[in-house]
Amino acid sequence: NKMKAVSLALTCYGHLVFTAFWGSLIVGYFYYGFFGEGDWSCYATQDGSVTTPWDVTTQGPEIPGEYHNVSGNFALVCIWGFFQYLFVFAWWFFIYITDQYELESCKVLSLTCLVLSHLAHFLTLCIMRWRHAGKTCSGDYYEDVSRFSLFHTTEPYLHNAGSFLFYAIVSQFVAMLGSIAGIGIMAGIAQ
Repeated sequence: NKMKAVSLALTCYGHLVFTAFWGSLIVGYFYYGFFGEGDWSCYATQDGSVTTPWDVTTQGPEIPGEYHNVSGNFALVCIWGFFQYLFVFAWWFFIYITDQYELESCKVLSLTCLVLSHLAHFLTLCIMRWRHAGKTCSGDYYEDVSRFSLFHTTEPYLHNAGSFLFYAIVSQFVAMLGSIAGIGIMAGIAQ
């Protein structure tokens, strides 16, 4: 009985952590995907020698062709993340409320699609955030802002969105490593 109570407590705690983790990512992706950082757009180049974004007020409204719309890239990856994590959340609840052997092939197919979509989103997220233009617009090269200050706004930088994406990447990477470790532990226990 004591083991059953501990198992139930750990299961409830696990569901709470899962719900909080995925729920906060869904809210963050929704906010930065649909509302963004501010009324400005950030454009930056992949040229490593240029560490400041294009400033429309001082450099003019004509943005050179080699500059990327990082605001658009961040919004795209956030909107994709919102729907991706919303579907994962819905899938998790669907699995939780259905019988274990009910619709088995449908569950496997949907899980495969979600895993592939998650990996594609995660790689795109890493590329958009950690490429030079993403770092430039996130303010990684800007000395007046700390990575840990979540509510710092300086036009044309996208520091808040960049910080959210940075923390989303790190937390998802840790969650993936934890999942792999958990699967390894469960496989070891099963043998």
